[in-house]
Amino acid sequence: MSNLENNIKDCISKELEKGIIEKVIAEQLEKCIEKSISDMFGWSGEVKKVVEEKVKSVMIPYLENYDYSEYIVKLDSVLVDVLKSSTLENRRLLENFQSLMKSEDIKEIKLTDIFEKWNEYCKNNVDKDDLEFDFEGGYIGTRFDVEDVSSSWSSWKTYMITFECEEDENLKFEFSIQSYKPSENSKYTSNYKNIGSIRSLRYLNDFEILMMRISEGYENIVVDSFGESEDVFIENDEY
Repeated sequence: MSNLENNIKDCISKELEKGIIEKVIAEQLEKCIEKSISDMFGWSGEVKKVVEEKVKSVMIPYLENYDYSEYIVKLDSVLVDVLKSSTLENRRLLENFQSLMKSEDIKEIKLTDIFEKWNEYCKNNVDKDDLEFDFEGGYIGTRFDVEDVSSSWSSWKTYMITFECEEDENLKFEFSIQSYKPSENSKYTSNYKNIGSIRSLRYLNDFEILMMRISEGYENIVVDSFGESEDVFIENDEY
């Protein structure tokens, strides 16, 4: 054995006697344990998943059952103050937001009642330039139709509802409703969605706000008719 090899052997023997190997193993084992624990609590770690499930099981039911009415009252008070100093455009946004926040859930509403609400909207928004009026006013013709648009392979029953005004095609309004394997007395859920962002609230009219409130509910629309028409009287406000 060469002198170099002997020197290396002696050096290793001395370090072994000092316990250097045990120290290195201990350090590496500590790092290994730290990394393993870190990985377990990491993005896809098993411990993180377990903790998440436990937190969800406690937090979600608590949040769902929490009474937020106190905060809605406070929010309403803030909105009232803001409305007093807002521009007309922003005022409309806040008024619509206030209406959505304060309104009670619509548990049940008949399709014919929605049609009547739309008729009221037509009375206030129909283009009167082409209407034939006498001294007191005139009539517009409105109607609604219910069309079955269900897929043959689906268990969902889907109807498309169309409201139309003969004198003003711009008032046309459509929305769909659905129910899963409905029976004769089943109620339907509205699929109407209009708002894409909070800023869009400023452009919504009262009937659209009503439809958003209806759509927040589940199985609350009663299909009590599959089509009706009505002559709606429009007052002549030029006299």
